[in-house]
Amino acid sequence: MSKLIKPAQYAKQYNISRQAVYAKIKRGTLQSKEVEGQLFIVIDTSPQNAVVGQESAPQQVGEKSIGVEKHYAELLKSKDETIKALESRIEDLKESNEQMAGTLRGEVELLKEAFYEMKQLYRAKLEAKKKEDVIAIEAKPKEAVVQEWVSIKKFFKLFGVKEKKQAKIKSKIKKSYLNGDNRLRMDDDKIKINITRDCTSFIS
Repeated sequence: MSKLIKPAQYAKQYNISRQAVYAKIKRGTLQSKEVEGQLFIVIDTSPQNAVVGQESAPQQVGEKSIGVEKHYAELLKSKDETIKALESRIEDLKESNEQMAGTLRGEVELLKEAFYEMKQLYRAKLEAKKKEDVIAIEAKPKEAVVQEWVSIKKFFKLFGVKEKKQAKIKSKIKKSYLNGDNRLRMDDDKIKINITRDCTSFIS
């Protein structure tokens, strides 16, 4: 007679890894069967088999000892295979990490080169813009000085003339206008003062 158990249960029962169980199945030392898409280990439950999962149980003491040694040898072999598989996986991961690191270093170098090229182009553009501005300024004709004429009232406000002094200064401005002072002119019957000229003499 025989029974079916899952690989995980078999591994737990014999204190081995699942990888070791699948390795034994692959080598053909452990019988397996697929039922409805699931893999099971076939265990012989015949009375003559003292050790579950073995082809036959030894009847003699010496033969039993040999069977046990063979069983543990299989376990050790399975564990060695598991260790080798893990070591191979670790090497693959190391190689993959080195490749990724190399790719990243290459990307960083490309970014540095692109940034340097952009910096050079931007610098050249700025220098060209400065030259254009200088040429434009040199080519621009000088504007004539704009004269600004203000009323006496605004003149007092601009120069901070106090009210008690305004009458005296206003009289002085009118007298200067009658004497032909070119800093003054009549506009809409009001005297206007050219504040772009030196007008300090009016308030001194």
